[in-house]
This record gives sequence, structure tokens and C-alpha cells, in this order.
Amino acid sequence: MSSPSNMVCSSPRTSENDARKRPVSFGSTTTLYEDGSTSEEETKEGDGPNLETLVFGQVVSGYILGHYACSDGFRRIYEDSLIADKSDEWIAGVETMIAGIEETGSQSMYYGDYKIKRVHLPKLSDLLKILRLANLEVRYAKLLEQTQDIPCMTTPLPSHKVAEPPLQLVLVGDAMQ
Repeated sequence: MSSPSNMVCSSPRTSENDARKRPVSFGSTTTLYEDGSTSEEETKEGDGPNLETLVFGQVVSGYILGHYACSDGFRRIYEDSLIADKSDEWIAGVETMIAGIEETGSQSMYYGDYKIKRVHLPKLSDLLKILRLANLEVRYAKLLEQTQDIPCMTTPLPSHKVAEPPLQLVLVGDAMQ
């Protein structure tokens, strides 16, 4: 963790533009004001977009921009191992995004400065279906791989031991009327 940084600001109530110009630091940030007062804020570790948020942004924007339109196209772009590891997170992320858009009207992404709006809700709903289907396909394929190694231990019954039961017709209740 780095040591606290000192920044001089005109007042505790800085404008939004001033806040954007502040350098990013890790650990805590000490702000020194012109009147001599200070304030200390914790700065989260790994501030800013990381690899996972960038990939999630690619998944969402890729569908909206038409880079894929179905689970097959999605699986041609993203490896099955990545889908297996991250699809549950992506599904939860899209669900959160939908809820946020329904509440506020839009959601910003950490990828490509994209802002997703209400007009994109149908696309996001379709994306959820694609993510769920791709997840199922990957899990099914993995299950098939595992079961191919299991030897078949059954043998058919001899034909003289298999007898067909006699056919019986049973009428119940008022069925005869």
C-alpha cells in the first residue's frame, strides 16, 4: 500500500470536476484544505476498471452491437472454460444492470464509456437467455465428456426370461356409460 497523498483543495465541498482531477491513490487519501483542516478517505484497492469488468463490458456491448446473436456465436468468441467460470457472475451483472436501468433510466459501464439505457432492456433480456443457454451447453458438454469414460456394465437379459405381461383392459368408474 502506498503512503497517504496530500492534495490542496479550496474547500471541503469541491466541485465534481475538481473531484475528477484528483489523482488516484491506494490506501488512504488525506485532503488538505486552504483553511488548514484535513480529511482522510479510504481509497479502495485496485480502483478503476479491472480485467473482469472489461470482459463483462465486452460481453454486454458485444451483444448490443451485434457481434453475436445466439449462444453458438457467443461460444465462438468466448472459451468454454471462461463461460463455465464467469457466466453466473455475468448473469447476475446483467440482472443488476436491468434493475438499475428500470430504477434510474440508465447504467454506465466501465467499458468503452458506454451508457446502457431503457431502449436496451429488450436486448439485455435476450442476452440473459443467451448467457443461460451457453452456460447450460458448456455444463452439458462437460457432463458428456465425463460420462464417455464410464464403461457400460450391463448385459441384455436372455430372451427366454423376458415375458410380455398379458394385456388387460380395466375400466374405472363411469367409463362404461
